Amino acid sequence: MKLKIYIQVIVFVLMFTVSSAESVQVNLTPGITVGGTYTDNLFLTEVDAKSEFITTIAPSVRLGLVGKLSGIDLFYEPSYAFYNEYDESNTWRHQVDFLGWLQVTKNARLDLRDNFINTEDPLSGADIARLRTEDPTVPIDPTVRRGRNRYTRNFASINYNHQFGLNDAFRIGYRHRFLENEDLAIEDSSASEPYAGFTFWFSPKWGFDSDVLYTMGDYDFTGDIDRFFGTIRLLRKFTRNLDGYIRYSHSIVEFDTVAAAAEDTTYNPSIGINYLIEEDITLIAEIGYYINEFDLREDQSGITSDVRLIKRFRRGSINLSFLCGYDYQLFVTTQQNGFEKFIESAVSGTYSFTRYLSGNITGAYRYSDFVDVGYENDRYQGRVGLTWTPLNWMAIDATYSYAVLESTALQDYDENRIFLRVSLVPSIPYRF
Repeated sequence: MKLKIYIQVIVFVLMFTVSSAESVQVNLTPGITVGGTYTDNLFLTEVDAKSEFITTIAPSVRLGLVGKLSGIDLFYEPSYAFYNEYDESNTWRHQVDFLGWLQVTKNARLDLRDNFINTEDPLSGADIARLRTEDPTVPIDPTVRRGRNRYTRNFASINYNHQFGLNDAFRIGYRHRFLENEDLAIEDSSASEPYAGFTFWFSPKWGFDSDVLYTMGDYDFTGDIDRFFGTIRLLRKFTRNLDGYIRYSHSIVEFDTVAAAAEDTTYNPSIGINYLIEEDITLIAEIGYYINEFDLREDQSGITSDVRLIKRFRRGSINLSFLCGYDYQLFVTTQQNGFEKFIESAVSGTYSFTRYLSGNITGAYRYSDFVDVGYENDRYQGRVGLTWTPLNWMAIDATYSYAVLESTALQDYDENRIFLRVSLVPSIPYRF
């Protein structure tokens, strides 16, 4: 598959971890989860919705290796899904998450990651607020997948960071993602993204940084897409905990499809702050204005906003995100949707009521106006759950989720799901 280069790098980090230190800490955590899911709209249709009960059995293993100069964290969970009514859909699911790091020199570090999923479930259930605030490089697909056709999605990255001053650094890296579909009506796609950037403070209070990213997109039958994205910021440190900046971002997308060849350009000045309000409260806020020019339609413009808040407290945390502006929905489930005007808000929270009982809640909304293809979507999703841990090695989860799509071109749907899962995982890993 397309993971060959990443497998080679993972093996290299693993070998370096084992060989570069006199002692390597090996942590091994096996586990198993048995669960049941009820859905009242299995295929996400507008009419004649079908209900179903799905039983899953999922063994898992987490392997951690920590050496003096490198380490890895690898999680793998295969699961088998048994459908009560539609047993022809019985199938394996696979999830792999990998993190690796290598301290090349005192001031230089190499980081690797890979997130792999192979499933037939059309809804991901991702915590959008947490991803937006804590892991924003992970792509989120806001488009619509229906049915129970199997697909594989992968995101991988390699990043090299070299620090040459107290707050000065340069970075280079490479990202790769792909989507492969069992349904031949859905187009497969992949994207390769080399990038580079640097941060430099030329005085204690003034600095600047810049990042560039080049995307080479490949589609099976509609054509290729190239995108250049660059950004530069003038930085100002007001206090120890408050930084401000003025940013300019520039994006060029070149379409070379079977229908036409065209160029899309977006100009986006903005201003923002990074504020550590307290040790447990972090705020990032940015507002700007964009102008978009495209050869094949009227120009677009509007406000851009990016607000992210993380609040941690002794018994839990809250993550909030609000984004609006423009995006390019290029490597997604449906067709090349092109330029998107959107508004998105998301919230998630966790709270430990007692030592044995905790709760979580998430909610998200996204409005999408796909101006190149001429339709609009409103998507809502929410989830609330409780986790009971009667024993250190046992957890029982009960979760309810709700998802809605309202569209001017696609079939609307709403779905209710109820999950119940029992997980057996040792609280302390086996160490070697």
